[in-house]
Amino acid sequence: MRTLTDPEFNRLRHVMQTQTGLEFPAPRRPDLEAAAALAMRSLSVTATDDLFTALNDVLRGPTVLDLLVRQLTVGETHFFRNRPQFAALESVILPELITRQQSRRRLRLWSAGCASGEEAYSLAILVRRLLPDLPNWDVLILATDINRDALHKAAHGLYGDWSFREVPAGMQQTYFTRQGRQWEIAPAVRDMVTLRHLNLADQTAWSDFQDMDLILCRNVLIYFEASAMRAVVERLHDSLTPEGWLMVGHSEPNQTVFQQFQTHNFPDTVVYRRPAKPVSVARSSPVTSPRAPIALPRSANHPGAESAPAAARRDPTPRAPARTAPQGAADATATHRDLLRLLEAHASAGSKDHQTAFAIAKWYADQGQIVLADSWLRLVLQQAPLSAPGHYLHGLVLQADGRLDAALAALRRCVFADPEFVLGHFALANLCVRLGQAPRAAKELDLVAQWARTRAGHEIVPEGDGLTVGRLREMMTSQAELICQLTQA
Repeated sequence: MRTLTDPEFNRLRHVMQTQTGLEFPAPRRPDLEAAAALAMRSLSVTATDDLFTALNDVLRGPTVLDLLVRQLTVGETHFFRNRPQFAALESVILPELITRQQSRRRLRLWSAGCASGEEAYSLAILVRRLLPDLPNWDVLILATDINRDALHKAAHGLYGDWSFREVPAGMQQTYFTRQGRQWEIAPAVRDMVTLRHLNLADQTAWSDFQDMDLILCRNVLIYFEASAMRAVVERLHDSLTPEGWLMVGHSEPNQTVFQQFQTHNFPDTVVYRRPAKPVSVARSSPVTSPRAPIALPRSANHPGAESAPAAARRDPTPRAPARTAPQGAADATATHRDLLRLLEAHASAGSKDHQTAFAIAKWYADQGQIVLADSWLRLVLQQAPLSAPGHYLHGLVLQADGRLDAALAALRRCVFADPEFVLGHFALANLCVRLGQAPRAAKELDLVAQWARTRAGHEIVPEGDGLTVGRLREMMTSQAELICQLTQA
């Protein structure tokens, strides 16, 4: 495979960013190079300049861009992904929409970034369950994606067993038919979904996406460059009908990016809603701040923690440290971006300095860009496989992204690399509670207790960003209560 020179890589990265909104940091350079090589083979050219010429050609450009997109946007999804979100849809949001639209008998739902269709078909199944008089309704479920191969798979409606790992009991047999080693979606469900190709970064293509009652745009915005992401959020807002709902992934930017929306809290998830009356907020400009922090764990004694909602204060999860974020990062000044690029260039240019890559990963995690944080952490762990802090942060990032099994494995590697890394044990206890593994959670919490027993309350917990042993003990008490409740359930 032909490697790109630095100028070629930066030029192609810029093309993808401007034409698709997608961001390709240094750790994804091999992906971009592989996609470029495949596109060049398809074009029967050997010079990179010929690839750029084809991309700029009015007739050939869209086809070449599709070739790149197909290689660079391989979406992983499954039916009813993120059960708390689908519980909110089934118990509150869709029933509310159905009641509100009863007189018109009209629903407009949109899965933006639908990948291979599981999300859109999950929506369709919910609508069928909630609308016994469905034939009397005008229901449109749009499913769009930039990847034409993914849309082609969605149109076929054939899925393997792995796509059903969160499907409620009995639903798979009701709405799917076994076809050899795969399952085929029922025609009645498939016919409810309209598949369309859409590049979310192309503002000229949004005219048909208006008056939506509900938009799902989950685990999409995290791949976007900051200014492109904000522009897409604005267009999503404008595409909703007043009091329409927007559901994003739990690892997407927080409310600072959704200022024009109302925020509604549901069990284990947050959903946004367009207000009935417009909210005056500043629209995005070409220079924007980076994404706001995700709900990665941060230190329990973080300033302002005491003013948080009670439910948030009860969460005993340690929080990812933020002390390595560049000063003033929230302003995303050009100086800080230049500094970050220099650090990235140093860390990705064959350097064995895993601490620099780790600092970059922590900065991205704190800014809510977990895809980039994940990429840099993988580089860290290639260079330093026994880095307990690396495995610990990786576990938190994976947990924030909903990949709980992978997070469990990462945290186990953390405490294997350093059995004295106490926050690794505490994070393991917390995750085991989430997974319903009470005995393992209790064992890990006991290890934390043994560690804390020999230390003074004012001592600082390693890698805890100022967390004291005394505060850790308070968190342990809350964790013990959760384990007790789990054991009695």
